[in-house]
Amino acid sequence: MRRVVLVLQQPEHLGEVLGEACAIARSERCRLTIVGMPQEVTFVYVWAALSGVTTLQCVQNDAVTEAAELARHAASEVPSDLAVEHHAATGWRCSCFLDALRSGNCQAVVLGAMPARRRDRRAVTIAASEGGARVVCPGEPDRAAEAVLGSGGRRRVWAGWSAS
Repeated sequence: MRRVVLVLQQPEHLGEVLGEACAIARSERCRLTIVGMPQEVTFVYVWAALSGVTTLQCVQNDAVTEAAELARHAASEVPSDLAVEHHAATGWRCSCFLDALRSGNCQAVVLGAMPARRRDRRAVTIAASEGGARVVCPGEPDRAAEAVLGSGGRRRVWAGWSAS
């Protein structure tokens, strides 16, 4: 069965993107798969071990646990007429997540949060295109998803000089 994948990273985006994902899933007669994506751990957390209270691994595990809880909460908000499942990924370049996008079973990928790193945006875009899924960015209504995420071979020009 084809799927619509909803990727959530922050609870404040839930209401905005859940309606969009449900509408796409209904119109395409697809199952809704909700993926909780952990908040990105910044470089400051590398020094967490010096505090003697926690380790970087504990901080990362807590982030994945919070992502799983967010996905579970979002699944409970889905109307009962849609089939839904929820998962948590360990990060944007998690092999299970990217393999699911590449599998060809995804109709659309609805991003509730933009990957902050360029290589993460590129990995998601490439995996979705390899699987034939379109990328939907409800938080960016004025720009197309490709313009927001970037395309692999495009040159960008800033302030009169070009970056290749």
